[in-house]
Amino acid sequence: MNLMEPEIQHESLLIVSFNKFFKETQDTILHDVERFNLTDKKITNKDVKKIFYHHLIKNIIDQFIIQNDKKLVMLFSSKEMPSCQIVDIYGHDEILSFLKRFIEKLENMLPVRILTLDILMPESLLINACQLKYNKQSYKSFTFQKIKFFAKRYDLTYLNNEYLDKIKTKQVLYQ
Repeated sequence: MNLMEPEIQHESLLIVSFNKFFKETQDTILHDVERFNLTDKKITNKDVKKIFYHHLIKNIIDQFIIQNDKKLVMLFSSKEMPSCQIVDIYGHDEILSFLKRFIEKLENMLPVRILTLDILMPESLLINACQLKYNKQSYKSFTFQKIKFFAKRYDLTYLNNEYLDKIKTKQVLYQ
């Protein structure tokens, strides 16, 4: 399966390409990076990271956690990024490195399952791997303490208690 293809639905499982999601989100990230005159800063700059974190986390929550009642697994191709303007600005290797670290943080903070792939695989194997990934992690006793700490550290003010309670209620309904 090519990771740039649209989502796959298999029974109650929704498989989404993180790489495709990133490409679709990059316009809003770039808009803010340009608006705050940060295009000359590295991706490791705290203000640049804050913009990336804001848009990536908020869009994942809004598009896939709040709006979705299916079991979600995001696929991340650690070898290739789709060509997009943000890769031209920050560089292919820097974006991949940033996203790998972000994904590690994300899985510890939010009830999101992300399967990192180094190779392409047939759809049937991919679905099995996603099902295993989903079943491996239980989020029934998940708390939002880590995301609250992260939001405070990076001043992500939209991640307030009311917003996170909406997510927690949604998760309880679909577990």
